This record gives sequence, C-alpha cells and structure tokens, in this order.
Amino acid sequence: MRPGEADVPLALATLPINLRYDGDLPTAHGRPIPPPENDEPIDRGLALMAANRYEEAIAAFGQSTHQAWASFYIGQCLDALERFDEANDFYKIFVQQNPLNRTRPSYNEFVRELAGERGLPLIDLERRLEDRFRGGLPPDELWMDYCHMSWMGYLLMASDVVETLLKERQISGARGEPLPKPNLDEIITRYHWEKLQNLPHPHPATRERRWGKLRKTPARRRSEHLKRRRFRTLVFALIPAAGLLLGATVVLNVLEERDVVETERLDDRVAQAPLKFVRRVETAEGPVYRLDDSSMLIPATFPVEKKDGTFRLFVTGGSFAMGTPYVHQDLSLDPPMVGDIANWVDAELSLRFPSRRFEVINAGAGAQNSTRVRAIVGDLVQLGPDAILIMTGNNEGYVAKTIFNEPLHHWIVYRALKKTLLPVPDPRKRSYFTPQDPDTQKNRAEISEQHPRDGRLVPRGGRTADPRDASRQSQIRLQQCGYPRATDPRTQGRRTLERGRQIA
Repeated sequence: MRPGEADVPLALATLPINLRYDGDLPTAHGRPIPPPENDEPIDRGLALMAANRYEEAIAAFGQSTHQAWASFYIGQCLDALERFDEANDFYKIFVQQNPLNRTRPSYNEFVRELAGERGLPLIDLERRLEDRFRGGLPPDELWMDYCHMSWMGYLLMASDVVETLLKERQISGARGEPLPKPNLDEIITRYHWEKLQNLPHPHPATRERRWGKLRKTPARRRSEHLKRRRFRTLVFALIPAAGLLLGATVVLNVLEERDVVETERLDDRVAQAPLKFVRRVETAEGPVYRLDDSSMLIPATFPVEKKDGTFRLFVTGGSFAMGTPYVHQDLSLDPPMVGDIANWVDAELSLRFPSRRFEVINAGAGAQNSTRVRAIVGDLVQLGPDAILIMTGNNEGYVAKTIFNEPLHHWIVYRALKKTLLPVPDPRKRSYFTPQDPDTQKNRAEISEQHPRDGRLVPRGGRTADPRDASRQSQIRLQQCGYPRATDPRTQGRRTLERGRQIA
C-alpha cells in the first residue's frame, strides 16, 4: 500500500546542515574530495590563516583550482572575521559539492518544492534553525558530529515539529487545550531527565553482530560416460540439494528469529530495501506490534488497537530522525537516557494535552536513504498512525541494483552465504555510509562553470544541479526531508545548560 492510498497525513521536513564540518572526525566514511595536496595557493592560504591574516588568506584561496576546498577555507576566514552571512554562502558551495553524509542545500530546496506541489505540511528545520542565529550558524553545543545533534539541538527540532502539528490542526484536545508551552525545566522535572544536564558526548555503539562461518557444501560430480542417464542424474542431484537448501532456510530462519545469528551484512542494510521489520505478537495484555531491531530500527512495542483518545505519530528517517547518539545509550537505566526528537515531541505534547494519550514511535534507522525510508513508510501506514513525520536526506548515495539483487536478498541462505564468503570492505570504501552518487559530479561541474577561475571565488546564486535527476533516471520516487546545520566539532568549549534553557 502506498502512503497516499492509506489517507495518513504526511509531513515533510528539511534537514539542518553542519556547514562547518570538514570531515575531520574518526568516522567510517571517507572524503569524496580529499583536501588538496601540493597546491601552492591552498598551502599559502592556510599559512596566512594560521597567522590570523584572513583577508590575505582569502585572496590566496581564490587563486586555487580546487573549487570545493577553496570555498570551505574562504568560509572559515569569513567566519573568523565575523562576516557570517558571507561565510554561510561559501560553506554551502562546499557542501553542495562535498556532502560528507550531509544533505545538500539543493536537496532541501527539492523537499520544499515537493511539499508545495503535494500540499503537504512542511517543517523547515533548516531555515528555522538558521533564523535563530546570526548568519545561520548555530553554536557548537547543538551538534555532536557531521549531522547528528545534541539533546539541545533535538529539543529545538522537536519544538518546531510540535508547532507545525498544532498549526496544521493535526491534534485536538479537551476544552482549554493545548496548554502553554512548557519550558525546559518543567520537562526535565516532569520526566526525571536530570541526567541530561551532565551528559557527555557519547560515541554511537557498534551494533554489528558476528557469527560463525557456514560450512561449504561440495558440488556433486557427474560421470561423463553416462550420457543417456544425464537427465536422471541431474534430477537426483537437485533433489538432495533442494532439500539441503530448504533445511538450511528453515534452520536459519529459526535461529534468526531467536537472535542466535544475524544474516544481514551491515552494508546491505543500506543498499537493500528493509526486510520485514514489524511483527504482531500476542501478549497477556493483548496483541501488540513490535518493531524488530534486525532492520537497524530502535526496538519499540505498541498495541495493535489504539485506546480512545490516543494520537499515534511515527518519526522515521535516518540516524538524525532516530536520534543518534542518544538512542545508543544504556536503555536499562531508570529512567533511560533520552534526548532524541521523538522523546521531546512526546514530552511536550503530553504536557500540553493532558486529556490525550500520545504514542510517538521512533521508527528511524541509521544510514538509510530515502528509497529505504519510502519502503518503511509503506508498512507504517498500515499500523494505524494519525501522522507520519519523514526526515531524510543525509545518506542519499547512489545504490546500483540488478533485477536479481532484491529477490535474492530476501532469501536467508543467500544472505548467510554472502555474509560468510564476502570480505568486509575497506572502511574507506564501504557502503555503510552511502557512496556519493553520480549527481555529485554534475554538481561539481556546474558549480565550476558558475565560478570561473578568475583569481576570486564569489557565490553567484546560479542554478545548482537538481537532485531529482538521478532519481528520475533510476525511476525512484523520492519522499524525503532536510536537516539543520552543525558547527566545527573542533571548537573548544561548550556553553552551559543555562544557555540551553535560553535557546529552548
């Protein structure tokens, strides 16, 4: 069932972009465009930057033939000179050519156009965050890395989500509701989230599980001199092989159901549509739906039948929507660590509509692109939602497909053999962080045409490559969202919780 056929309200969101991020973090993805080496203008400009001679550094960078990194370094100089609006422009030139698992500015424009064309509610997280800060560059404490936010950043995003849901009249309550917007102290006190005040910046836990190799079955040999019996020999050879494969399929399915083995490679969770991730389970309290963690989703359980007055909202997308790194904390704590968008939306709605019951379900999954998100939404619309919030865009890499990949991926024996026999890819080449698509090259070519090498780089606001080109060629329908922007992770010092209260 397609989302539009289920009569479920959909809301799209642009995504904030960490404009100051340059890829200098210990993550698994590589740099599509490495910083230039043996480039005299770049080397001279970096030396001038180190001496705080920013105007001279800008002139030096403008003579470089490396458009992307020259733009980024010019942005850093303008940033240091507190010319934030100009810095924002140059940072965007860099991101447009070198996404580094961030959404492109043109991608957010596509989301805005799509929302307008389809008449869908738009939560413009990118512009809302930019409008809060001078030059559209948020403070460091709102970011964790290249695209994931701190709990204060997710709090701001959740506040914008709630505001849009109320503006679009998606939620109704008793007379006198909604109540006034709660402040940060009220939310933390009500839900006992005091641990957030001293929460350090954690690193996401590795969730890949390993298991032993399968035994290889030797191939049958046929006798060449029995040509008349070739067909019968082949039939008798296929029967036990089919029985072996059938038995292996049954055994592996049972073992995977019990979480004894995991047959899906981490990279395939990015490149392939998700396997069945929703289970209906009978419990003493009645039937419930259970989101399965094998598809990289956060485990969640909720009743099949909604109680009267319940508003069910799914938040889906990539790791930004999921709430990395907070979702990787120890969930056995009482209360568990929180901080993602779904937590904050649930908290604010519950406080403002005390007569209603809310089920805000986190259905995000790390590293997935809009193709996978669309497949997940196709299942979520059948689970009785009142609304679905889609936030995607950070992982839009090109995924090559064949007519056989998708069907074979759903066969557990094929997945097991593939995981056992194929080597683990080099971290710099693996597709877990989606590879840059062919559209990236088109972006770089067009931007180079817009910025002639005349000794100076100036943003001219020309047309950037439309990210829909690759999707149209692949005949993939996109439903996606955008992200906020992040600051330089190397900047020293972080603001206090009191500053977080002022921002919120």
